[in-house]
Amino acid sequence: DIVHHVAIKPILYGSIAALITDIKSVINALSGMGYVFISKDYKAKLLRPFIKRGLNFILSRANNRVIIQNTDDRHFLINSLAVPKENIIMIRGSGVNTSQFAPMPEPKGTPIVILVARMLWDKGIREFVQAAKMIKEKGVDAKFILVGSPDPENPASICEQQLLDWQNSGFIEWLGHQNDIPAVWAQAHIAVLPSYGEGLPKSLIEAASHNLEANVQRHQ
Repeated sequence: DIVHHVAIKPILYGSIAALITDIKSVINALSGMGYVFISKDYKAKLLRPFIKRGLNFILSRANNRVIIQNTDDRHFLINSLAVPKENIIMIRGSGVNTSQFAPMPEPKGTPIVILVARMLWDKGIREFVQAAKMIKEKGVDAKFILVGSPDPENPASICEQQLLDWQNSGFIEWLGHQNDIPAVWAQAHIAVLPSYGEGLPKSLIEAASHNLEANVQRHQ
């Protein structure tokens, strides 16, 4: 009776399957517009008009509802994809377990700035490293830590060697994938995500639940 897709690729493929099999109701969840709409590289620009046309066809159908997480994405769907307003529902993020991510006292010692995300260019990893380099060259005593692993299936993934090179430069530390994110935030003073496009970032919600100073920037 109902099919629920999450992210652009499942929305495209799954909605075609739902159309063929005559599914009565289709729910599509977009937590951000993703690589195709964020990246400036040639492949993304080549794919963009086809993806836009496909999403317009899919998301405009009467039996379709699309869930987004912020007003920017709502405006994009209406103005760039011509999706009817009545098909769009906004839910501001996925929420967080406030027992697991409970308020913590600020740790003592050297200020620690942490970015938790997949290691993708569009998460603002390069900007984070550049900022760390600038601040350290000014003689500021602070630690900058990246937490997360590359995503080889994503065209915007940063290769492991690049991450290791940054770490060897001494400006940042890269911890890779971590299972205990509450423990990561417990040692942080500032949470940063200079992303190029998010729905409502889960990592910053978790950081805010820990009473961290959470910073997010949108790059147009």
